[in-house]
Amino acid sequence: MNKLYYTVEEVLASFASIITHNLNLPKQIIDCYIELQSISKDLNVLVNKTGMDQDELSDEIYIIYQDMIDLYIEYLEKEAN
Repeated sequence: MNKLYYTVEEVLASFASIITHNLNLPKQIIDCYIELQSISKDLNVLVNKTGMDQDELSDEIYIIYQDMIDLYIEYLEKEAN
């Protein structure tokens, strides 16, 4: 469960930093952060609910995180223009 735990903690820390430094982020990024915060409270439930193992879940969470980073970059590009 360590890999999943550390992946979630790393992603949450990154989201927290992004949210703290940007006031008008797309709602999807904030919603994703809130959802991840809520599921991080009991990762065993998440594993049982999805039927995925911790490696698969870690990978899936990281893919979602990358999608949110892409959205964040689009946001920054729009703000720069």
